[in-house]
Amino acid sequence: MAHTVFLVAYFAMPLVAWLLVGRLETWLLLPLVFFASAVFFLLHWRRLQREAGVQDRLPYQDVERIVRELASTPAPAPPREDHHLQLLGLGELWKAVAQSKNPQDVFDGILSYCQRRGGFSEVAVLLVEPASEELVGTWSLPVDQGTHLRRVRWSLRGLGGGVATVLRTAHAVRIAEVETSPLLRVNGERPEPRTNHGSYLAVPILSPLPRPECLDEGWLYNHDCPAFQPVSGFGEPRPQRDGLDLGPCFRCRHYPLHGVLLVTDMNRNQPIRDEDQQLVETLAATIAAVLDHAALFRGVRAEERFRNQILDAMSNGLVTTDPRGRVVFANRRALEMVGKSEIVGEPLSARIEFLSSSDPLQRALFEGRESNHLEGFLKATDRRIPIRVNVGPYRRQSGGHRGVVCVFADMSGEKAMEEEIRHLDTLAAVGRFASSLAHEIRNPLGGISAGVGYLARSVQMEEDADSRENMRVIQSEIERLDGIIRNLLVVARPKEVELRPCDPVSLVRQATRALEPWAREERVALEVTVCTIEPWPYLDRDMIHQVLINLIKNAVE
Repeated sequence: MAHTVFLVAYFAMPLVAWLLVGRLETWLLLPLVFFASAVFFLLHWRRLQREAGVQDRLPYQDVERIVRELASTPAPAPPREDHHLQLLGLGELWKAVAQSKNPQDVFDGILSYCQRRGGFSEVAVLLVEPASEELVGTWSLPVDQGTHLRRVRWSLRGLGGGVATVLRTAHAVRIAEVETSPLLRVNGERPEPRTNHGSYLAVPILSPLPRPECLDEGWLYNHDCPAFQPVSGFGEPRPQRDGLDLGPCFRCRHYPLHGVLLVTDMNRNQPIRDEDQQLVETLAATIAAVLDHAALFRGVRAEERFRNQILDAMSNGLVTTDPRGRVVFANRRALEMVGKSEIVGEPLSARIEFLSSSDPLQRALFEGRESNHLEGFLKATDRRIPIRVNVGPYRRQSGGHRGVVCVFADMSGEKAMEEEIRHLDTLAAVGRFASSLAHEIRNPLGGISAGVGYLARSVQMEEDADSRENMRVIQSEIERLDGIIRNLLVVARPKEVELRPCDPVSLVRQATRALEPWAREERVALEVTVCTIEPWPYLDRDMIHQVLINLIKNAVE
């Protein structure tokens, strides 16, 4: 009830002040309203304090009481740093392992991290090498001036001790007394480095997502595992010997065990506790995840290199674009045809000119339609190359925007061949026409030649010098015209070459004797100077004779 009265008073005071505005002066009304509000607030606050059972005191006294209680309470011992916080720097290992070309550098970083964050003086990271069936890694030991890193390599088949137990069972091993179960034995002996420690912890570095058959269903190291998938590149299994035999799992692509992470209590004032084991197991799980990530990264890079090798080996150019039609990839052949080292970012439409009426690039981008066996031109740096193009859409992901895949082939050779064929067809047509024309002309030319011969004989009887000279000119022109017709027939129906051993000296002398009378009339002396040629070359006697005749005639003329 009291709270209701106070709440009504809070809402009533503004109404009362509004009613008194016209009756009281402002300088008097405002202080009265402020004073009444303060009184109601204090009365209400004290009422609330009594109902809560709090003594009647001012607010700052509660603060003073809390401060005195904190000052009188003894400070608790500083808690041990939470092991999860010790892993904050582990993220830097991801990049180091994924990009490192030397695994030993990565192992050294892991060891340094474990020593710095976990407080362990003796730490070892031992990884399984399936190809050689060996355990390789780095063993970190304290020395006077710092830390000594020892590289180790042992055959898995000769291992014993706690490390072999971890590899065989894929479970962590924590031994409080090293005398009952030694850390490591190689062929029954304690290997180097030999250190003094009382207890140790060995944790398997397991893949975060192993196949269920490997661990949950108990098929690890079983010869009849249903999930066994051999990895290519491995040789035949080695013959079994005494010692650690891990079955065929080394040659399976699903093998989940990367290795062993082990720590000891060397130079520690306290034994290895549950918190330490949880830290080491967390670190081992993270290392396994990093190694899996690195293996996937290397696999993706290898697959990318293989894909690029295939694309670069293509005899056709291949170009892909983004949704805007700009080039995002071009293989080696495409760059060679364009004549540039890089065309990424350029509009594909600026490089390819299609001869079709519609734009196949736009049709592929916006309609998702393919266009095959199109013809066009590729605008190279210094020329336009005729090409045959196939254009099709693709999606980068389900529901994503389309891009374009464009495959084009250089048609310069085919275009040149087509041009040559057209030229040969033209020559064939001209030859056929020339042959027909020569036959049509040769028949009346024979009659003209016979008539001129008859007239020539008549003129010789009459002993008319001028007429005989005219007849001789007419006969020579008829002979020249007949020679032209014979040449046309040779072009229309080329003679097959008949190669036989011939004496080139006799051919030259024969051609010279045939033209010597005509050369004397032209006041030209023909002189032959030759040497003996042995053995005789294979020639077409008639064609070479004609060639020599033409050469000598051209020289005389």
